[in-house]
Amino acid sequence: MTDRVAISLCVAGALMIMGVANSASALTALSFHTEKPLCGSDMSAKDAVIMTDRILHTPMSKASQAQASNCVVMAAIGGAASAQAMLGAHYAQSGYFRANMPSSPLMPQDVEAALYWLRSAAVAGNAEAEYQLGRLYEYGLGVDQDDAIAAQYYEKAKKGHVYDAGRAVLRIQSRGKATARFMAAWQDKANAGDTSAMLKIASAYISGDPVIQSFTEAAAWLQKAADAGDSTAQSRLARLYLDGAGVAKDKNQAVDLFLKASLGSDHTGDLWLIGLYKDPDVKSDRKAAIVKRAAMAGGQPFTDAVTVPDEKPDMAEVERLAQKEDKDAEYTMGIMYLGVFKDPEDLQKAQTWLQRAASHGSTDAEINLGDMAYTGKGSAQDYTAALSWYEKAGIKGDGMGLYNAAIMYRDGLGVASDPIKAYTYGQRMQLRGDGRAQTLLQGLRPKINVIDRARSFGEACRMYFAWFAA
Repeated sequence: MTDRVAISLCVAGALMIMGVANSASALTALSFHTEKPLCGSDMSAKDAVIMTDRILHTPMSKASQAQASNCVVMAAIGGAASAQAMLGAHYAQSGYFRANMPSSPLMPQDVEAALYWLRSAAVAGNAEAEYQLGRLYEYGLGVDQDDAIAAQYYEKAKKGHVYDAGRAVLRIQSRGKATARFMAAWQDKANAGDTSAMLKIASAYISGDPVIQSFTEAAAWLQKAADAGDSTAQSRLARLYLDGAGVAKDKNQAVDLFLKASLGSDHTGDLWLIGLYKDPDVKSDRKAAIVKRAAMAGGQPFTDAVTVPDEKPDMAEVERLAQKEDKDAEYTMGIMYLGVFKDPEDLQKAQTWLQRAASHGSTDAEINLGDMAYTGKGSAQDYTAALSWYEKAGIKGDGMGLYNAAIMYRDGLGVASDPIKAYTYGQRMQLRGDGRAQTLLQGLRPKINVIDRARSFGEACRMYFAWFAA
C-alpha cells in the first residue's frame, strides 16, 4: 500500500473539520467497531499508516472514531508525505471557497507550520502539497506573491494528476491578456454606476481569476455596490466582514449589512443572522434589530430561531422543577441566588444549586462555579478549583470553558504554566469557530515548535470528535 493511498484512508475526520468532505460520509468512514485507542502519541509512523487502512474498510464505534484524527498527525510526524500534505493544507487554509466567497480566514493561520509540512511533502514528490504551495505563492498567502514560483509548483502538481493544477497553469499564463480584456469590458460600466459590473469585478478579485486575488480590492468594489443599494453586494460584503478578508473583522458591521440585504431582495444572510443573534460579540442594539426584522419577515427561515425573550420565569414553578432535578431549573435557582445575594447564606444557596445543576450536566453551571472559585465569591479564591470547573465545561465543547482554561494554562494560574496545553485548548476553540482563538494562538505560537503544534492539533481533533460522538 503506497504512502499516498494509506493516508488518503486516514483523513476523513480531518477533512470533516476542514470542510472539504461531506460530513455524513466522513462519519460513515470513521464509524468503528473496536474500542481500542487509535494512533496514540507512542505509535510509530509505520503503525499509524497501517491503522489508517482500517478507517474506510472496517466499521468502528464512535469511541474509537474520537481518536482517529491523530492518525494524520502521527503519520506526518513519522514522515508520511500525504499526511504532511494534509496537515500543511490545514495550516494553510488556502483554496477553499464556497460560492465565490471565503469559507475560512484567507491568510494562513500558521505560515511557518504550513510551509514546513507542505515543503516536507513536496520534497517527497507529493502532488497535493505542490499544488497547495502553488496557491500560496500565486495569491501571496503568507509568502511574497510570485507567479513564477507558483507556476513551477503547479507544473509539478499537474504531472502528479492534480485536477486543478492544469487550469492554474493556464490561468497564470493568460493572466496579463485576460486582465486587460476584463478591465476594458467592465471598468467603464462600473465607474458609471453599474452595480452588476461592480459585482463582476469584486467576484474576480475574490476568486483570483483572471486578476490577482485581492480581498481589499473586492471589498472596495462591494462597498461601492452596497452603497448604491445592491442587496447581493451587501450580503457578500457582510461575509467579508465576518471573515476579516480585505476589511477588519466586524460582526456588528456584518449584521448591519445582512439586515440591509434582507430588507432588499437578498436573503442568503438570513441563516447567518440566526448565529449572529446568539453571538456574544454582537451588540444588544443589533440583536434588537434582528428581532425586529424577524417579526417583519413572516415566512423567512430565521423567524423560528429568533424570538423575543420570555418574561421573567415563575420562580415557584422553577423551584418545583429544580426539586425534580431539572438541570436548567437548578441553574436558574443558582443564578437567582447569585444575582440577588444579600448575605453569605445566599451565596451558599447559589453554590449548592449550581453544583446540583453541574452534576446533571449543565456547562453554564460549571462556568459560574469556575467564576466563583476564580474570584473568591462565596469561598476563598481557588484557581485550581476554577480550572477544574472550566475544564469540565470545555471538555463538553463550551467555548468559555475552553478559553478560560487556556488562559489559566498559559499564565500558570492554579497549575504550572503549560503553553502546549493552552495551545491545544485554543485549537479546540478554533474547531468550533470561536473568534477568540486566533489571537490566543498567535500569542502562544512562538513558544511552541512545529512538531508540538502538530501534536496539539491532533489532540484538539481527538477532543472534538470525542465531544461530537458523546
